[in-house]
Amino acid sequence: MTAPFSWRLPYAWPRKPLLARNVVATSQPLAAQAGLQMIAAGGNAVDAIVATAITLTLVEPVSNGIGSDAFAIVWDGKQLHGLNASGRSPAAWTPEYFDGGAVPAMGWNSVTVPGAVSAWVALHANHARELTDKARAACAGMIDAGIPMVSQSVLLRGVNDDAATLEALMRAFVECRVKPYYLHHGDLAPGTGHLRTSLEHGQELMRQLRGRVSGLCQPEYVLDIPGGHGKVPVGPNYLSSANPSATADSFAERGEPGPESRYRIVDYCGDVHLYPPES
Repeated sequence: MTAPFSWRLPYAWPRKPLLARNVVATSQPLAAQAGLQMIAAGGNAVDAIVATAITLTLVEPVSNGIGSDAFAIVWDGKQLHGLNASGRSPAAWTPEYFDGGAVPAMGWNSVTVPGAVSAWVALHANHARELTDKARAACAGMIDAGIPMVSQSVLLRGVNDDAATLEALMRAFVECRVKPYYLHHGDLAPGTGHLRTSLEHGQELMRQLRGRVSGLCQPEYVLDIPGGHGKVPVGPNYLSSANPSATADSFAERGEPGPESRYRIVDYCGDVHLYPPES
């Protein structure tokens, strides 16, 4: 039986939300206030989500914390975004580590690397302007505490689909000690075609980015295959055979390349080079 509404109730869950233009619903009123304050300060729904989630780690740590995972569904007014920040397996978790057996259900060897903090960052940053001074300071604090951070951005037409903007974004990530991780090609969600670029344009941007910044700033350009088949790299291909009719690979046979295994390599400027070079 639901108790009548009263702010004097000792527990949060019987309280009723106040519906208005901007709503933040949580199981803890102080966390909801943090989200509302973020909106009042000019932030958007994602800013409110992050502020609320961080506050919950303090005011309701029983089921929330930076040691947990995170999941989010965000509607930006035009497109629905889903984020799965499940905890990653530790690097030492190899089949040999478990002697070929299953991962235990309990104990330290059942604990994954927390994904919550990476999700808070991944919810942001499709443009360098989003990395404000406050955002940079927050990243620095978490990284100084030993929490590695990566970025996941979406290639959006009219937002970041030019080489200069992408360069600025990736440089900003690295300046914040955040590793550029994924650059997502836009999903085939209905009503989002105006924000989606072509794969060819995305590949050309990645080719241009290769010539503008170091390897540390290079994200993986990926496509999420419709139907739940996972992500695959779809970046530019720089290599093709200069002799398609060849049947033998002299590099494999003799340990060095020969004329029958010569390749064409395209650099970031679009110029073609032979490997090995013609003598």
